[in-house]
Amino acid sequence: MKSKINKIQLSILMYLVYGFVLLLLVGCKSTNLPPDTNNTNTTTTITEVVHDTIFRVEKDSSYYQALLECQGNKVVIKKPPVIRHSRSILPPKVSITENNVLEVDCETKAQELFAEWKSKHTTKEKQTTITRHIRVPRELNFFQKSQIWLGRIFLMVLLGLAGWGLLKLKNFIL
Repeated sequence: MKSKINKIQLSILMYLVYGFVLLLLVGCKSTNLPPDTNNTNTTTTITEVVHDTIFRVEKDSSYYQALLECQGNKVVIKKPPVIRHSRSILPPKVSITENNVLEVDCETKAQELFAEWKSKHTTKEKQTTITRHIRVPRELNFFQKSQIWLGRIFLMVLLGLAGWGLLKLKNFIL
């Protein structure tokens, strides 16, 4: 019967020792900081601008002077006329019709007065965001300190029980 109790005490003691070893292997470990991250955003903005302008055309004129005379109920030009014209206006065309009507045609060259064009502006913006994680040391609060002290007391009691059990086993085996 004593050997049966001896085996039970020995097995309980072995379980306690294994449990103690497991408790020693389990520890607190702080988590590793995540690595730094770089985020780069590139934004391209294309702006199209419509420009317009008005060209100023200087004042311009044309001149025609001639002496008219009647010959047999018809009007005719007596002398060669004096004609002046500019760059954009051609010399006037003068004619006298059969009904004694004077016709003067002044023609001008075509002029572009309004102009419009488009321009594109491209803007590239590069934004880089670097995220760094920094470990900040903090003091332990009361609850954490009490857990540490209770753990130490528990380990002392466990070591005392293990030592007492070993002494009992040694005395029992001898």
